[in-house]
Amino acid sequence: MEDNRKQEKKIKVRTLMKVYHFFWKYRRIDSIIAPFYYILENFSPAVSTLILAGFYQEVYRVLSGEMRSGYGLITYGAAFIVYLIVKQILQLIASISTNAGIYEKTLYILNERLSEKASELPLIAYENAEIMNKKEKAQECVHNDRIPSIFMLSVVLSTSVLGTGALIITLGSWHGFLAVIAIVSVAQFYAAAYFQEKKKYQLSQELTTEKRQQDYLWSLFTDEKSIKEMRVMGFADYLADQWKKSRDKINRKFWREELSAHRNTMYCEFIRIAGYILGIAFSFLLLTAGRIEAGVFGAVLTAFVNVQAVIKNHITSIGRIPVFLEYAKDYFDFIELPGEQEGAVNIGEKIQKISFRKVFFRYPNADGFTLNNIDLEIHEGETVAVVGENGSGKTTLTKVLLGIYAATGGSVAINDIPINSIDQKDLYKKIAYLSQDYMVYKMSLQENVVLADMPENAAEDIKRIVSEIGLDDIAAACGDISQVYFGKEFGGIELSGGQAQRLAIARAIYKAGSLVILDEPTSAIDPVQEAEILSQIMNMVKGRTAIIISHRMSICTRVDKIIVMKEGTVTETGTHEELFCRNGEYTRLFKAQSCWYEA
Repeated sequence: MEDNRKQEKKIKVRTLMKVYHFFWKYRRIDSIIAPFYYILENFSPAVSTLILAGFYQEVYRVLSGEMRSGYGLITYGAAFIVYLIVKQILQLIASISTNAGIYEKTLYILNERLSEKASELPLIAYENAEIMNKKEKAQECVHNDRIPSIFMLSVVLSTSVLGTGALIITLGSWHGFLAVIAIVSVAQFYAAAYFQEKKKYQLSQELTTEKRQQDYLWSLFTDEKSIKEMRVMGFADYLADQWKKSRDKINRKFWREELSAHRNTMYCEFIRIAGYILGIAFSFLLLTAGRIEAGVFGAVLTAFVNVQAVIKNHITSIGRIPVFLEYAKDYFDFIELPGEQEGAVNIGEKIQKISFRKVFFRYPNADGFTLNNIDLEIHEGETVAVVGENGSGKTTLTKVLLGIYAATGGSVAINDIPINSIDQKDLYKKIAYLSQDYMVYKMSLQENVVLADMPENAAEDIKRIVSEIGLDDIAAACGDISQVYFGKEFGGIELSGGQAQRLAIARAIYKAGSLVILDEPTSAIDPVQEAEILSQIMNMVKGRTAIIISHRMSICTRVDKIIVMKEGTVTETGTHEELFCRNGEYTRLFKAQSCWYEA
């Protein structure tokens, strides 16, 4: 138990050092201004108390007739005015530095680093619920200003030691018991602050997954596709109810915690007020006993209130910092996650050979392997079809090949170079890829095909590919291919599902990659036009290595090699004729689909 506490303290100290390092690196000037201001600020109550004590004493002497001249009164009054002016100027400078530098700009940088880390993570990380929870916790830290708050609280505490000590000594100079009452009457705020923040943090941790689910439900109401389906199918009210239930469940837990926190704060305030009343009574006793003068009585009460306020703020901050450091740890834990491991080896001008050797792959938190002991080779110029039932591992196979997902076991190599040693940017220049989740970008048709700065003479190539893939009717309707834009909200046109898929095929074909990977390229195209589109695809990939994933068995008669997958394994490889004669899994799939056309 003791070892755990020591370890927790070490972790918190390391986290605090990371916070300081962050501010020294990104907000150096602001991190200097803030401590300098607070060093001066923390002497302010003691200075004001001494000036006011002198002022009240001078007022008393003038009123009692001890002094006829008001020179001392004017001096103390002028000193207090100068004090207020200087204080306001310093407050203005510090306010700009703190609000703009320590908070706003810091939060911008923290969010920027969060986004950068999210973009650097391996894509498989987005399949991992634990990592997504870490991301949510890091966002929670930024959203609640925890890192700038840690810095400011620690600055205030560390720079206030002398000022607070001076204020306590000033109050204690009239009587030590007054200082004791002031401190003891607010000591309970430490426990209140610590346990309140601790409970909030624990509750936030417990509800991380639920908050992510709530955000997902809300996102459905801002997504065009889901909105259309909601209205047509009539389940918008159901999803709205689910979101409201999730929201209310989370809010009720936080509201209960807030109510408890306010109740505890109220009890703490009662104790503070009782201490203040006791301080007034004791000061009055000192006055009647002649221990303090009448003019000093007001200054004593002012000093007493200042000590209570300063000590309350300090011990509240001390109670909050340990919990805020736990939020900061969540942020740095996410920021320090390892990013995508990229190789540096150039594979050469062409992809000549792809090989899988005893490859296994399992998704995070999954029980079984999605790919199980895969052994296969694909050579330059081959057109390969990968077929199999849903969930057999076809799409995952291509993602492991592309290095999007790292194999759990075994090796994947291109040109006999392990995939994790290859420079991915160089590799992706040589690959044209059509995924199942293709996008239609709300830009021009030309931009959708190229998705880069338009090279010279590109318009003719785009026009040819668009025509071959069956989209020339759109260009003809608009008069000029360069004037075709998508997205009704930008004054463009909308594509049907089949047209959108043709556009994605054109994008993949336009890219002059030596390897073409097409994942379900005709899933949204009607059977009448499918044969024509497949013929166009086969003509376009001539001379390149092509991997085509499809549920449509008709494509298998047109390719050089067929890979049949079932439950994550490669069950058969060969040509259409070879596999059909074996009367195995391929034959079963082919006959099951062809019977519908025969019927």
